Amino acid sequence: MLAFKSRATAPSFPGFDCTWLNCGTAALALALLAAKALKPEVKKPKVILPAYGCPDLVAAAVFAGVKPVLVDIQPDDPSYDLDKLSMSLDEAVIAVVAVNFLGIRERLQEIKDRLVGREIALIEDNAQWFPEEYLFEIERSPADFILTSFGRGKPVNLLGGGLLLSKTIFTAQLKVMQAEYSLSAPKKCNAVVALGFRLKSILFNAFLTPTGYGILSRLPFLDIGATKYHSLSAITSMDEVRRRFLPLNLRQRIEQDRSIEAYYHNVLDEGGVHSLPVSLSERCGRLLRYPVLVDTELTRKYLIESKLGASPFYGKPLITIDGISALAIGEPNPAGARKFSERLLTFPVHSAVHQKHVDGLTKIIQRS
Repeated sequence: MLAFKSRATAPSFPGFDCTWLNCGTAALALALLAAKALKPEVKKPKVILPAYGCPDLVAAAVFAGVKPVLVDIQPDDPSYDLDKLSMSLDEAVIAVVAVNFLGIRERLQEIKDRLVGREIALIEDNAQWFPEEYLFEIERSPADFILTSFGRGKPVNLLGGGLLLSKTIFTAQLKVMQAEYSLSAPKKCNAVVALGFRLKSILFNAFLTPTGYGILSRLPFLDIGATKYHSLSAITSMDEVRRRFLPLNLRQRIEQDRSIEAYYHNVLDEGGVHSLPVSLSERCGRLLRYPVLVDTELTRKYLIESKLGASPFYGKPLITIDGISALAIGEPNPAGARKFSERLLTFPVHSAVHQKHVDGLTKIIQRS
């Protein structure tokens, strides 16, 4: 539920510089621009990205002038195949992006260990998770840059906006980037823009339930849920309206009841449906959606068609999405990403989900 009545101060993160931006994609692009500037001797820089993920990862790299290299993941885990990651690390790689998948962390320290002595930046992409733990213990992350997103459907939802956290050793370089893109102050908004944001918030909340989303997702002209590549057009500051409403929405996220997650833990690891939060529990935090792997295509089909919010998420490997193969380097048919995407389903866990929705999903699983 998106809240829009707050004037509190935006949060800070000890040990990191904060740059508030127009979107999460812009935050990743800015991190890549900083990493690129720190290695000017590399003429054709590359960035490592997971072979299963959001097309916005590629859009950020393209904007920054860095070649995306897509490295395969594991068939039953959204994290990198670390051996393939190591084999992809050459002298042109300036950064590795470690994506937090819906609240399931990448193996940051294991990746960092493979970068020792290489001067390659580690970027922790939390577009699908808000790093609430870092509000108090930022030094627990081995990453050089951390980002999150406030777009539609994100953990802290402002229908737009992003945040880049940069370790203080990059402060000087970051100030150069902030000056180049005029990022020192929030983007000004007039009363019409502020009113428009409130109206969009009301409409978003009205269709937040699984049933409401199911109706909207079936309207072809809205194209909701489709995974497409969209280029990043600009890096700008987050507007003052979203900055104003961020603190209340952040508090609402941190205080959100997790009973739906707990119920899924108990019932969604049976009957050919395997819970990723259970199997990867040591890396699992607060979830954006509840991810499972489904053994049979028929069960997966019934769940998607149930209108109860089940979603295949991206649906296929990143390299196979229209427009990506011309922009990125990667296996044409990455086995791990393909197998993972063919079995993956995600279920909603937000405040508009009720027991009847969960019961409906579990009944389908038990009957299949």
